[in-house]
Amino acid sequence: MYKSEGCVLKDTPLTILINMTQFKWTDASAKAFTQVYSSNFESKCIPSWFRGSYSDYIGKKMDEKLEQFKSDWVRSESQKELVLCLEDSEDLTLRIVDGKLLITRS
Repeated sequence: MYKSEGCVLKDTPLTILINMTQFKWTDASAKAFTQVYSSNFESKCIPSWFRGSYSDYIGKKMDEKLEQFKSDWVRSESQKELVLCLEDSEDLTLRIVDGKLLITRS
């Protein structure tokens, strides 16, 4: 079994777990949240890779928007940074299980 930070790789079947539950406030995420909170999804403060949408936030209270944003930010950042280089990748299945991205090969 091979291990790297936040990732577990087993030989057969291929299994990779990537932790998607960690959120860290940065200047960029704080600026983006202020824009999302005020429904300004066209702001240049929101990165192009951010996957949240207006419909996910409309009508929610501050705490609900905050939790939604953290989830969207981590998911979006994980998708942005995830790069797989596998020779035989057509048999892969991707699922989110308990806040982790699970990639398996059958």
